[in-house]
Amino acid sequence: MQYVDEDKMPRSNISTPLPGPVQSNNRAELYALWIVVMNIEIIRKIDFFTDNKIVRDTILKGRHRARLANHGDLWAEILEQIEKKGLEVKVYWMPSHTDTQPKKKEKAPARMKEWHVKGNSAADALAVAAVSLHEIPKEQADRVIKIYKDLYHIQNRIIEVTKMYPQKKITKLY
Repeated sequence: MQYVDEDKMPRSNISTPLPGPVQSNNRAELYALWIVVMNIEIIRKIDFFTDNKIVRDTILKGRHRARLANHGDLWAEILEQIEKKGLEVKVYWMPSHTDTQPKKKEKAPARMKEWHVKGNSAADALAVAAVSLHEIPKEQADRVIKIYKDLYHIQNRIIEVTKMYPQKKITKLY
């Protein structure tokens, strides 16, 4: 995440492990918004630019939908702080990697400026660095994937065996 002030000058970069057991880029994008909302004190208007359509779309769908979405724990805290602090939060989508893929720049919204592109690139670089710091060793990941695949096959076999038995009529016992 990169924070810039009103003059579009970078003021800070943050790279940190995500809270909770789920570690995904969607959660990381949402966590960046969480950091902003939790730490803002004086300013009441936030324009948050993200290359993640899920974060943008979920906040646009409203409070109820956001609380039911993936990462509802973060959404609940974000929405609570927005209400408590009286914040006006606008989330804008921007295409990613427009600095290295010029064709994507053509799809960019008019409000996207060059400093957004630089900030997005800096945030991506921080994310890549964070992944390497917190990466699970391949052997451990391979074991987890094997267990997941085995469990998947077991569950499917249980479903197939259950389908072979005739359906019994359930009667009340009382």
